[in-house]
Amino acid sequence: SNAEYMGTLSRNLLPAVVKLAEDKQWRVRLAIINEIPILASQFGVSFFDEQLMELCMNWLSDKVYEIRLATTEILKRLTELFGVEWARSKLIPKVLQLTANRNYLYRMTVLFAIKQMATVVNRDIVQQQLLPAVLKLANDPVPNIRFNCCKTLEVLLPNVTDSTPVKATLTKLHDDPDVDVRFFAGQALTLC
Repeated sequence: SNAEYMGTLSRNLLPAVVKLAEDKQWRVRLAIINEIPILASQFGVSFFDEQLMELCMNWLSDKVYEIRLATTEILKRLTELFGVEWARSKLIPKVLQLTANRNYLYRMTVLFAIKQMATVVNRDIVQQQLLPAVLKLANDPVPNIRFNCCKTLEVLLPNVTDSTPVKATLTKLHDDPDVDVRFFAGQALTLC
């Protein structure tokens, strides 16, 4: 039967995928990342949640920028595949855990992921999950995080019902000691 075939295939394929997902060569990891949506669509949401979700979360904190960036694009595709409700309950909470990471590069990756997912989720998710995370990161000690918050807020603004907290945050960042933060805050303020 098809179920038996898929079971056999997943048992044989999964160890290879996991091994390649942790390959020392980042281009090998990247090739596997790009296959994840295909595997996810073939094997379904419960298989993904049980077998592949952890790999994706690990890639978000990969030491190679290209891997982290490609993973944020995959998260968008997975949201399109499995739906907004799945993203709200399963994916986004895991992604947002990285906002507390000590490494600023991984906090930055959260912002990239939010920008990607914001284009495929509904207004409620933007308002209740994504926006609060960005507003919190706007107080980050690292200027690169703060100016990327400004860029991310630009993407979120069309789906924000009450822009008051966004405007307040951007106004504060417009007086930031860092010149880049001030520039991007000013740019985003024109959209409020």
